[in-house]
Amino acid sequence: MPHRFYIRVLGCAKNLIDVENLCGRLAERGWLLTDDPYEAEMLILATCAFIAPAREEAARVYRQLARIKRETSAPLVLTGCHPPYFGQKCACVFPDADCILPTWRSDEFAALAERLLAGERYDLASPPPDQPPDDDHRLLLTPPHTAYIRISDGCSNTCTFCTIPRIRGKHRPKTAEQVRAEASALAALGAKEIILIAQDTTAWQCPKTRMRLPSLLEKLDAINGIRWIRLMYAHPARITRRLVRTMLSCRKIIPYIDAPIQHISDEVLSRMGRAGGRKAVIRAVELLKSVPQICVRTTVMVGFPGETEAQFEELLDFLRQVRFCRVGVFAYSAEEGTKAARLEQLPTDVVRRRFARIRRVASALTLSLHRKLLGKKEKVLVDWVENGVSVCRTYRDAPEVDGVVYVAGELEVGGFAEVCFDEARAASIIAHPVERQR
Repeated sequence: MPHRFYIRVLGCAKNLIDVENLCGRLAERGWLLTDDPYEAEMLILATCAFIAPAREEAARVYRQLARIKRETSAPLVLTGCHPPYFGQKCACVFPDADCILPTWRSDEFAALAERLLAGERYDLASPPPDQPPDDDHRLLLTPPHTAYIRISDGCSNTCTFCTIPRIRGKHRPKTAEQVRAEASALAALGAKEIILIAQDTTAWQCPKTRMRLPSLLEKLDAINGIRWIRLMYAHPARITRRLVRTMLSCRKIIPYIDAPIQHISDEVLSRMGRAGGRKAVIRAVELLKSVPQICVRTTVMVGFPGETEAQFEELLDFLRQVRFCRVGVFAYSAEEGTKAARLEQLPTDVVRRRFARIRRVASALTLSLHRKLLGKKEKVLVDWVENGVSVCRTYRDAPEVDGVVYVAGELEVGGFAEVCFDEARAASIIAHPVERQR
């Protein structure tokens, strides 16, 4: 009988790709994935360590799986961001873990996995490698019509609040041919939506040819089978006229971009170490406005050390003025080892109040956008069907992080359908189909 493993994934899409690599390596050796931890012979937790709330969530889930381990005797593997975040202390912080596994050692782990069942323990902690990850062994955990492609790993930016260089190492881009080969393989498997991710996608440059992101997008646009190409994690300072022209000229690049601005105050952006400051943010917004029907998703941070009430109000006013389609909000978290953690911190109650206020503004902006869509017709991608309702997404909606469209009836999963929007909510829209699916 084949061995079964259970895996719990926390964090972002970059973490998901690492987990898909691990699952693929295990599947190649005959292991089967189960969604029931009590029938698994091995329990795996892929963690996020980016900010304190993520680490707190990981600690809660770890305790849950450690309890299941004691009940079932299944070994527990800790992977994701925690091994590099805690380094050599990781095994002490998580004593119930039978294996500490950095994501870049999944291929070695697959060969050792069965030995865990015999009671052996492993600590494979090591620094990040110099080469980009090999994502050729993935077992996709997304719906087959949607897939992520990681064009690089790590980050060489110098944001003063960020632990990513410590966790992921320096920026390591894949070659253009690697990315194109991955996209072609995914298209052959039925992927219609390709989502490009990295810590900073706009920093990508082919290490062999020095090709930049716009040229890569043009190559991906020519791949048969792909219908949507979605760009995430773009740094505002690297959004160029060339990139915008490419978005306009390539028919498969949807008018959507995720560009975290973090703030708009020059003083705050300077303390954050954000390249380009306010000028770069405004220039990026102005460039993107030339793309018809553009949906700009951004992320902002409140409560950064030294942020004054006036600077916070400046950020609120900017969000209302630009009217971003989607706004993610983070409360600043002082991360050990970062430059920002050494600055004088704001009172917790001030940060919480600002976080609550800006969340309300972000929700209102999305609701306003959804109301403007009422009565209009548009193509949506059908993700799944549940209880007679089709759960879909517009081009404005990245999986997991944005909204969804609910359509009564069972549409074909993975297909596109034209719908008419009937009812607006902050996180979703109600719609009905207006023509046959295609």
